[in-house]
Amino acid sequence: MEGGSHSGSQTFCAHCPCCHGYHQSSLSPPCPTGIPLSLSFYGLHHNPKVWLNPEVFDPSRFAPGSARHSHAFLPFSGGSRNCIGKQFAMNEMKVAVALTLLRFELAPDPSRVPVPIPRVVLKSKNGIHLQLRKLL
Repeated sequence: MEGGSHSGSQTFCAHCPCCHGYHQSSLSPPCPTGIPLSLSFYGLHHNPKVWLNPEVFDPSRFAPGSARHSHAFLPFSGGSRNCIGKQFAMNEMKVAVALTLLRFELAPDPSRVPVPIPRVVLKSKNGIHLQLRKLL
């Protein structure tokens, strides 16, 4: 994982080797001691060195027993300072998705393809548009 822009958050700095005098030779220029780093979660989640075919939607990547590093997917950050609302958010999302899929068939709107904006949180410049068909 490579460092990105300066961040006011110290979440990763306490565990960052660069903050403790370690210089990874692949960083150019090397990260000086004391420089806070932030990670590009979008870059991590789409990195072909971490994921096979990262642009392909493959839910089996997250199946129990699948081989991946514990910090290869970080939608809520990681480690001891991860998001306090993670479990609540995951439960809310599961209920919302289950109720939606129970009542509707969803398909992407081919006339409005999302234009991604890679930031700390991935966004779409023009939104995410779906076509819904009510199930009987």
